[in-house]
Amino acid sequence: MHLGILGQTNQILRRYMQADGVSQMMQVNHSALWAGYTGDYTATGWIWIDPNDPLTSGGTILEKGTTNNYFTITKGSSGAFLQMGTSNVTANRLTTTAITKGVWTPFGFSAKLQAGGSAMDLNGYLGNSFHSKTGVALPVANTANWFAGARNSTTKNPFYGKLAVIRQYQRSMTVSELEKSRYYRYSDNLVAEYLWLEQTGTTVEDTSNNNNPGTMLFSAQWGKEFVTKPQRLYQAA
Repeated sequence: MHLGILGQTNQILRRYMQADGVSQMMQVNHSALWAGYTGDYTATGWIWIDPNDPLTSGGTILEKGTTNNYFTITKGSSGAFLQMGTSNVTANRLTTTAITKGVWTPFGFSAKLQAGGSAMDLNGYLGNSFHSKTGVALPVANTANWFAGARNSTTKNPFYGKLAVIRQYQRSMTVSELEKSRYYRYSDNLVAEYLWLEQTGTTVEDTSNNNNPGTMLFSAQWGKEFVTKPQRLYQAA
């Protein structure tokens, strides 16, 4: 795939889900497509932590399962950190990274099976900070639903802020690909995409055309705002 670069323009309209840090979230039902969580897998998106978040508790951004998750991307409880990994075991998570509240920040997380399939290698970024880890234990498969903005509808561990442009891929990505994914939509092996375009109701369309819609729970809020478009925006050439 060839990538071109567009010049700078002014602003773009970003649509998002806003969660209150108490109970609001989006749920997506389990699908056979999520088998990728135990193999090569990538998740990307944008987060905005509410300035009123006291940072005294965690906040799940994306998660499927509970103990021995397929994967989890979580803001840590001792400060503004992002913890990325494939289970509830700290050793299986990437290095935590400081997050600034009240600022849109991109994230990316990718897992690749090692030769022989007995362990995984992880790459991930938050903002401009990249991390990697090798030899991570494989997650345990499950048929649980997955959630954006909470661990699940019972345990919650809710996120306080905004989530936008969530994409999931059934493939791994290199660090270079992850960097470009901040502003670029890869089409190969895209299994889910949530853009919150509807701005009304409770159903969020899966714009990957794989028909895995999300459901906004507990009166999660729709929102939209103009944000500055990046100076360099990647697209297919």
